[in-house]
Order: sequence, then C-alpha cells, then structure tokens
Amino acid sequence: MEKLRVYLIGRPFTIVTDCSALRSTFSKKHMVSRVARWWLRSLEFSFEIRHRPGTQMCHVEAPSTGESVDALKPFSVHNPDESDETSDEDYEDKLKLHHDQTQTQEAKILEVNAKLGEVKGQLSKTEERIDQVEQVTAQQQERMHIEVQYIRKQYEKVGEEIKEELRKNPSH
Repeated sequence: MEKLRVYLIGRPFTIVTDCSALRSTFSKKHMVSRVARWWLRSLEFSFEIRHRPGTQMCHVEAPSTGESVDALKPFSVHNPDESDETSDEDYEDKLKLHHDQTQTQEAKILEVNAKLGEVKGQLSKTEERIDQVEQVTAQQQERMHIEVQYIRKQYEKVGEEIKEELRKNPSH
C-alpha cells in the first residue's frame, strides 16, 4: 500500500487475502507496537479486508489461527536412526530406471532435433521459392512496362497520322 499510496488515498478499495490474521488485527484492543504503527498508517486509506481461505499456504496459516498442526506433517524431518534401509538391488533398480528414462529423453531430443532440421530445410526451400516468385514477378512487371510503352508509342503514332491526315484533307 505504501508504494501505491498516491493512487490509493481517497479511493475505496478491497484487499482480498488468505491471511485471516490480517482481518482479525483490526478488532484487537491490544496490539504489538509494530502492528499498531502499521494499523495507524493504514487508517489513511479507505479499504476493506475480505478473507478468502487459501489452500496453497496452509502451513503458514495454521500457526496464526491456532488450527491443528497436521498441516505441517509434509515437512517432517528424516531420521537416520529409523530402519528404512534399502538394498543394493533397490539402488540398482532405481539406477537402471533412471538410465532408461535418460535414454528415452535423449532419444526424444534427437527426434525433435531431426524434425527441427527438416523444418529448417523446408523453410529454406520456401524462402528460395519466394525469391524465385519475386524475381519472376519483377521480370513480368518489367515486360508489362515495356509493352505499355510500346502501346503508347503506337497510339501516339496513330494520333499523329490522324492529325496529319486532317491537315491534308480538312473536309472530313
């Protein structure tokens, strides 16, 4: 809000957030001094806070709302004392699977590169054809220009002949 202060002062707006603690801050009577200073600065603005429960950041919301700590379960720390030993065969299987996936990806990359080469070849052929068409078009325009000049000269000759005929024979 501070960066947009110039644009927001005097205009009502709504803050939509998934942090319910922000909404409940305004109803508290005793606040930490830092939060109280922020609240006093925010009184310059005319805004409303609308809570929209989120699903992406449950682990952040949980401690502030006092909900169960089950939201933090996905972030458990691995304990090396626990017996989850894997055998060499498991590692070999995982390594083989990784190797197969890598080979498949490399084959796909080679296939894409080959298709890209084909497309580039077709593109260069198309560009050559366009150049040829442009050359033919330029040649045709030049021929048409020459023909038009020839027709104009013929027309002028006929016009001169008619004028000469009229001078010789004014009775027509």
